[in-house]
Amino acid sequence: MKATLSIKGIFKSYNTAPVLEDINIEIQNGDIYTLIGKNGVGKTTLLDLLVGLSMPDLGEIIFNDLHVQTQSQAWKKSIGVALTTDHLIETLSINEYLTLLGGIYGLEKQKTRNRAASLIRFFFEETENINKPIKAYSSGMKKKTLLCAAFIHNPDILLLDEPFTFLDPAACSRLCEFLNMQKEQGKIIILSSHDLLYIDKIATRIGILDNKRLILDQTYKEFKLENDFFKDNKMLKQVLNYDSKNLEVLEEILK
Repeated sequence: MKATLSIKGIFKSYNTAPVLEDINIEIQNGDIYTLIGKNGVGKTTLLDLLVGLSMPDLGEIIFNDLHVQTQSQAWKKSIGVALTTDHLIETLSINEYLTLLGGIYGLEKQKTRNRAASLIRFFFEETENINKPIKAYSSGMKKKTLLCAAFIHNPDILLLDEPFTFLDPAACSRLCEFLNMQKEQGKIIILSSHDLLYIDKIATRIGILDNKRLILDQTYKEFKLENDFFKDNKMLKQVLNYDSKNLEVLEEILK
């Protein structure tokens, strides 16, 4: 069955200062939609709106027939969210935390245990410290915990803010593998990232935010083929936050 996430005419401001203006995006199941742009252009704000942490001033977000703003409880059961490790309950171990979340989502205890064990095996190469409280984890382990928490209830939609941050290359590759598997299962995945190396491994669609607006929205294949767009150095700097490493990666991808 075809599923569609529609973001229609979204405007958002904070203290009268516009942050997002007239954002319109249609995302289908099986899409990995990647948002890129400089820091502060509204990527996290858009994800916050999708999660329901904030409400738009104008516009609406619809998943099939579900209106996110008015049916928030049903929506929140459909999404898996990894925004910031600040949301972790750090007095718990990962198993305790995932068990708690499984109960909140209404999963059977055995199903939660099985799902948690599978996710931990997939994302954690070493498990000797996982029984410690999360506060004792490294930044990378906390990020993996956050990702496992987003995936525990097998949601239809994944919303991920800078998911590759704090992960080593092996863990980033595992995450790419996992997200591609989710794509094949027909999930909708929306993520923000500056890391073009990993975006190139997973993205099916790409959106570029700049100056409060979506200045580009196309398939990743089109994004790579239209090389002339990226020969404008001003645009490159604008999109990639003046990051010379990312510029080198982009040149390699477009060869």
